Amino acid sequence: MNKKNAFSQQEVSTALELLASTLEDERVRIYGIGANAMKALDAKTALSVIQFARKLEEFQKKVRLLGDDWSALIEEKVSAPQKVQEIVDGDGKLFGMRTRKSKTGFTRNVTQPMAAKTNFTVRFPDGTIIFNHKACDTFVQTIERVGESRVRELNLICAGEPLVSEAKSRKYPTGSKKTVAGLYVQTQSSTAAKIKFLKTISTKLKIGLTIQPPATNKTDDLPGLQISPAEETLSGESWMIPANGKLYDHEGAFNKFGYIDWKQGKFRFQVGDIVYIYCTLPIGKVRYKAIVDRVNMNFDEITDDREFWSDPSKYESAKGGNYMRLRLLEKKDNEILNLTALCAHGLVKAPQTPMKVKADLLNYLEEVFAE
Repeated sequence: MNKKNAFSQQEVSTALELLASTLEDERVRIYGIGANAMKALDAKTALSVIQFARKLEEFQKKVRLLGDDWSALIEEKVSAPQKVQEIVDGDGKLFGMRTRKSKTGFTRNVTQPMAAKTNFTVRFPDGTIIFNHKACDTFVQTIERVGESRVRELNLICAGEPLVSEAKSRKYPTGSKKTVAGLYVQTQSSTAAKIKFLKTISTKLKIGLTIQPPATNKTDDLPGLQISPAEETLSGESWMIPANGKLYDHEGAFNKFGYIDWKQGKFRFQVGDIVYIYCTLPIGKVRYKAIVDRVNMNFDEITDDREFWSDPSKYESAKGGNYMRLRLLEKKDNEILNLTALCAHGLVKAPQTPMKVKADLLNYLEEVFAE
């Protein structure tokens, strides 16, 4: 196979998941047509259509099994000793860790409606109200009215960069908004983080802002927006990581502990980073949003969660290396978070290893989870 036609590990996973999803859509559609034919008393057509749908269903099962086998193979590679992983990865076209742009993208049109945008209203003590259709516009205009220079002197950090700076961000240029005074405000953060920033600004500068999401009648003291030590850092990096539910009961662990001590590997997570957890097939969607509470933990520091491993030997073999603590912020079970929808909003491949979330996809995820 030449380089031009080679598939990467992630592209194979994405192709299998999208194929399984497409087959499911077609199976439901064809069964529906067969049922309608039966109602119309066209038994011959109905039986032929249903027979075809059953064959399609059998093929779909084979694709899902193939996807399971592929996921197990990837898991075996990831769990192998570091030296073995390096040899398997190497300069190969399939397992190599180098990111390659997919010419196909494996994208499809999404028929699900977009999630409603979330925003908030800011009220100043003199009665001035700031509200826009976009949360970032409300955020920037509030800082402008407070005074960009005053806010800049607070040395607040957003997405690993100054919240207010003289130069446009090279790392997040689309999130760096220019103010009337010519400074730049970094908006690469969730709506909840923007509210926390404004609350911090209001407290430190003694302004007395009242912040209220329009979807509620609640005022500035918003349930669920209490600032933890991790959230106070507001490092702003957002990640997506894969989770194999056949190996570990993530739902059960989150329900019991409220967090999971996750293998950190060589990736540079920081306290305060946001992590979206993509559950592989048969779920095939992002289900959890978490925040990094601790990093660089050794095995002796983590919580004993062997009860949630489907194979206890995997728990023992996972010893060693660094761990991070992911505290659950929110969970969703929504079809607009499936692989097809994610690909339509900027995801190129199903995640097989931790990856940083780009701006377009991050905006979409924030909108859905803020509902």
